[in-house]
Amino acid sequence: MNIVVNTIGKPSEGWQKEVLDMYLQRIKAMTNLSENCFATPKRTKQNSINKLKHSEYKLLSQHIPKGAYVIALDENGPLYSSHAYARKLQQYNENHQTICYLIGGPDGLSEQIFEHTHEKLALGKFTLPHILARVILYEQLYRCLTLIHKHPYHR
Repeated sequence: MNIVVNTIGKPSEGWQKEVLDMYLQRIKAMTNLSENCFATPKRTKQNSINKLKHSEYKLLSQHIPKGAYVIALDENGPLYSSHAYARKLQQYNENHQTICYLIGGPDGLSEQIFEHTHEKLALGKFTLPHILARVILYEQLYRCLTLIHKHPYHR
């Protein structure tokens, strides 16, 4: 399984990079994961939210691997338990060589991005800062992989 994460927003504090790196190392011990992290476009009075989201859309969509199964993190997507999502990951792996997750910036994803996605995924009912959404995604991917590999992490 190949996993690609396209995300807007780079870690701004040491603890963020530290926790992301920890989960990246753990995940990479079980599968291939690569990241495309883009800086959040500058917020100015001249840039409307729609212009900013369009800029983010271009960054995210240009880096979707050809033939990937694309999942947008969105609060309107379905919710899964860890066990249920581990089963989904197994299904993705059986049917697709690459899974690509998209994480938007502070204003969410542009509606245009959904033309490139196969489904949405919610991490919960809360609205999360994009960096925390990434941390939660990585932790849950790791947890699901440990369930698949019968590792004792998920007790």
